[in-house]
Amino acid sequence: TAGRTELKGNITVEADCWIATDTVVMPKAHIEQGVVVGARGLVDGRLPKGKICTGEPAVARAERVLYIHEKQVPEEKALSNIEIIIPVKNEEENLPYALAGVIEWADKVWVVDSESTDNTCEIARKIGAEVVVQPWLGYAKQKNWAIDNLDIQSEWIFILDADEMILPKLKEELLAIASRPLHETKESAFNINRYFVFLDKRIRHCGYYPSWNVRFFKNGKARYENREVHEHMIVDGKIGKLRGHMEHNDRRGLELYLSKYNQYSTLEAKEIIDQPVKDGFTIEGKLFGNVQQRRRWVKRNIYPWLPTKWLFRFIWMYGIKLGFLDGITGLRFCLFISTYEIFISLKMIELRQQRKKHGN
Repeated sequence: TAGRTELKGNITVEADCWIATDTVVMPKAHIEQGVVVGARGLVDGRLPKGKICTGEPAVARAERVLYIHEKQVPEEKALSNIEIIIPVKNEEENLPYALAGVIEWADKVWVVDSESTDNTCEIARKIGAEVVVQPWLGYAKQKNWAIDNLDIQSEWIFILDADEMILPKLKEELLAIASRPLHETKESAFNINRYFVFLDKRIRHCGYYPSWNVRFFKNGKARYENREVHEHMIVDGKIGKLRGHMEHNDRRGLELYLSKYNQYSTLEAKEIIDQPVKDGFTIEGKLFGNVQQRRRWVKRNIYPWLPTKWLFRFIWMYGIKLGFLDGITGLRFCLFISTYEIFISLKMIELRQQRKKHGN
């Protein structure tokens, strides 16, 4: 730089930092481990660990996420008191990202494979995860099988889908909770918020953010309800909330997305028809209950009676839940989910006709 400064002192740059071209770093600046500094930035102070920083002066704008090929798993690591369960089938594109967020710090990562035919198991084994093959039992039953049958030694369990990532701030919260004596944490489980990525953009509205799901729980204190799809956990005890996030991003493309939603809509149609007479282990719908109970109350008491469900869903997502603030991607996403509602409605009609025909 052609400029002058009266500042004097050492510049500190810790390990694994990336500093772009044309960046000015002033004397006494301190760039902590894992920081990424964008082009033409001005570093005049301390930049916090694991952040993406830009501007003049550079400030933290986002969290940096390391992917699986960047990881160096230590031969010995401090026990976190947390084990991760990841159910998978043919997830070679998504699994590296899920593993990248947990493999360095979790006591053990269990990859429960439903007989994949791609490189899913090889990817998991190579990075150090424990692979267990279990033929597919269903969404809830597969996860409950893992909870019941895996040799889990830690006091805390996290259920992670293969198309999800645990972001750094959430990791810090999880480690802090699990480091305390178990009796000091009153909550038996925690709701985790997540970003939903559609067409490479995070959805910030549309009723998909915030998106709360119980994923982190004390060993033996939670299991999934008896439901075919969109299953939730039933918890023995109090449920809390954490501030950190996961990110949901299925990188396999819209073709597989549509195939998955076709399958989901079949299962959801069956659940909606059967729920009035369905017994068993399931969440109780409550208008003034927790997030999952309110959602279930609406699904049982309002949703079945709505005409043109797809239109109500679109109005709800795009208008009431401010989906228009997500721009053109928000519009596309709301239309996509509304189409899913059409599938459910048509399959409910078909299923009722089939049952009537066969006397069920």
